[in-house]
Amino acid sequence: MIEPLSKAVKMLRQAGYNGEIFVYVLAQDPTESLDRIQRILAIDKKITPYCQPFRNLDGDGKVTDHNLERLARWCNKVWIRKSCKFEEYNRK
Repeated sequence: MIEPLSKAVKMLRQAGYNGEIFVYVLAQDPTESLDRIQRILAIDKKITPYCQPFRNLDGDGKVTDHNLERLARWCNKVWIRKSCKFEEYNRK
């Protein structure tokens, strides 16, 4: 969905919209989700991704991969995301 998102953002900008754009990201795999978030952020400087870790609702509803929780915290806390790369944040 990166290409359709890129086209939509381009159309919004051409139409004169200059505000923030919220993008929901459902994260199931930490590596793939990080790549997707980075590609989304590269589209436009005013995109704000919101990362939601996948929860298996057939079980107890908890996030089973703690890397997904860390990725979501890094992504959703803008001050963290803008202060360091995820790899740096995840080492701490």
